[in-house]
Amino acid sequence: DHKVRIDYFPVRGDRKEAWDTIDFEGWLGERMTMKINWLGIDSILAAPLIIDLSRFMEHALREGKVGIMEHLSLFFKAPIGTDEYALDKQYQTLLDYVKHFE
Repeated sequence: DHKVRIDYFPVRGDRKEAWDTIDFEGWLGERMTMKINWLGIDSILAAPLIIDLSRFMEHALREGKVGIMEHLSLFFKAPIGTDEYALDKQYQTLLDYVKHFE
């Protein structure tokens, strides 16, 4: 089990901050914790994703595909057309789709 909480903090604007805590079992079974304070700029992080998404959509258009595209669920926080939210499974769906590219 894990908890995720995302709050909007207006003062930060496009800059995002994440505090991550990872509890794990280390050497000799000793419980340990790793804490990470991450700072990022949302638009800079999103730009390459938008470029990739645009390229996949352009390919679909050339192939005559329209409508909901489950294989692109990886790019969205709340994807339509799938109940799968596990990133690794969404990524595999995309890889399976890409296998059929010419």
